[in-house]
Amino acid sequence: MSDKVPVVVVVLPFISNKVLMQLRDFKQEIAYPGHWGFFGGSIDSKETPLEAALREIEEEINIKPLQLCFIGTDFIPNHNFSYIFSFKFNGQLSSLELKEGLDIDFMTLDDVEKKRFYSKKLQEFFPIVPLPFIAKTIKRCLMTKQSFSNH
Repeated sequence: MSDKVPVVVVVLPFISNKVLMQLRDFKQEIAYPGHWGFFGGSIDSKETPLEAALREIEEEINIKPLQLCFIGTDFIPNHNFSYIFSFKFNGQLSSLELKEGLDIDFMTLDDVEKKRFYSKKLQEFFPIVPLPFIAKTIKRCLMTKQSFSNH
């Protein structure tokens, strides 16, 4: 991968036909502040994409998945090259410790396509990151989830 293109990881925890999304902080230095988006972040120089995905999900919601499924790679429209992972979440939403962001919740693809989602914690609607990458990646995750039922 060229040094000119930032490389990131995206992690999608899922239950059934829903993917866990994060309401991003209102920090102006981050992409899409105050929008619902995916968990993830930059890959450190000595990390593999898998190591970065595991680190990011632990940093953001304090969970260590037993198994991550590699979904694939894609370009995010802001010119980031992304490695996409998912995992089946078997717990309760209330068991997660949100360490980054304002709120978390599970969304269906239909929820995402409505372009905004209600934060129970903040009691108002917030936009979903307005990129086709979001719905496309959720579709890929939900199609790939069948591989988990074979293990």
